[in-house]
Amino acid sequence: MISALLYLSAFPALVAWASPEGSVSRGGAAKPAQAKIYTGIVARQTTAWGIFDIKACSAGIRIESQTGAILIAQPPEWTVYVFRKDQKKAAKISYPVFRDKNRYAVKMAQILEKPRPVKILGVEGVMYNFNVGRPLDEMTSMGSIYRSNQKQLILQRKEVTFARGADFLPGQAKEIWRSYFESPVIEAIPLATTMYFSNGEKRNNLVTKQYSRATVHSGDFAVPAGLSYTAQFIEMIYGKEMEGVADLLWE
Repeated sequence: MISALLYLSAFPALVAWASPEGSVSRGGAAKPAQAKIYTGIVARQTTAWGIFDIKACSAGIRIESQTGAILIAQPPEWTVYVFRKDQKKAAKISYPVFRDKNRYAVKMAQILEKPRPVKILGVEGVMYNFNVGRPLDEMTSMGSIYRSNQKQLILQRKEVTFARGADFLPGQAKEIWRSYFESPVIEAIPLATTMYFSNGEKRNNLVTKQYSRATVHSGDFAVPAGLSYTAQFIEMIYGKEMEGVADLLWE
């Protein structure tokens, strides 16, 4: 699962170098171009699909999976690029298309349940406890979790936790983050998703292992030159060998 139920104003250009050729010293030697430094969020999250390292700031967002897939988006268009270090083939998706892949997403203000303040790894968050009491489906779970199960499980309740204090991040970066992990709340960074079933089973669909404010560099959000955008998004995320399975999960 990419896990939830994964998602991505205009800001200064992402890769901001001193000059394309670098600056020139008095002696005539060219100095290396310098990347800009930003304050952002650095996180590590896990799902059933693996481990994901995330960096986000006003200059862009980067999500790198342990399988080698790298997602990058940057202002002002926030087009989503997905590639692998050892391949020239890549995928490119417009921001509106990417953020709308979870058609059941809602704004936090639309949630009627009263949230509970919590902390995860010292990070301030809000937890919503939803009483569900019905079969697992796209409205009660992350789409990929639902579509990957053969049996009709009865979901009793679901706990979802979102981070506080990330107002300095662009809304687009938060949208790409939450959409990547199929979280259903617009512009809210997911920290944890836990599901409780009628048979006593408990599933931690999304777990945050690291989350902190940190310095990030514009170079982290640079899209490599020479990529050929001929691949499908699913192929780049899961790998060619998993493309058939992934298609079933993301229909």
